[in-house]
Amino acid sequence: MKNKKLLIALSLLMLPTSIIGCGPKEDKLKEDIKSVETPAEPQTNKDQMSPKFDKIEFENETIDGEKFTNEDFKNHDLTLVNIWGTWCGPCVAELPELQKIYEEYKDKGVNVVGIVTDTRVNGKKDENAIEAAKTIFEKTGVKYTQMIPDEGEFSESLFYIQAYPTTIFVDKEGKIVGDPIMGAQDYEGWKKTVESKLNEVKK
Repeated sequence: MKNKKLLIALSLLMLPTSIIGCGPKEDKLKEDIKSVETPAEPQTNKDQMSPKFDKIEFENETIDGEKFTNEDFKNHDLTLVNIWGTWCGPCVAELPELQKIYEEYKDKGVNVVGIVTDTRVNGKKDENAIEAAKTIFEKTGVKYTQMIPDEGEFSESLFYIQAYPTTIFVDKEGKIVGDPIMGAQDYEGWKKTVESKLNEVKK
């Protein structure tokens, strides 16, 4: 896959100010991300419906070379799984917001993880996308776990995603809680959603 200079800054400027804000820190973030070399948007089967899943089953490798499996879900009441790509401006803009959620809720039974879909293409790791992702993490200050999709059925279904980013919630058993959330949200939006989902799984 050929690299291209992705003008993420243009996408960021089109987002609601509630997501990005307009202070010096956010302006610097836009400029930093603007220079990141990222892969082109992959071609997907967006005209087809994604398979329906009630439960996630996978054994993914993290960007850092560790393993993340269904067993990791058991350590938390709720896990937010953010599905995104390095080429997606709104996805990248949302990462600092999710980092805030991770920091606030990591001791309250909630975990946050990401799946970077373009880090595996046609069954093979895309090293360019992996390096782009690492650069993005550095520039956005993201510390929570980020994964490379495996070759399982659930990860294959990510090829059919209709919108980026898409976020799902899972419980201790890996069962999906509620409907997927399409599109980016700001910190306050995610906070309300996380509180609602956490109450749901604790009932």
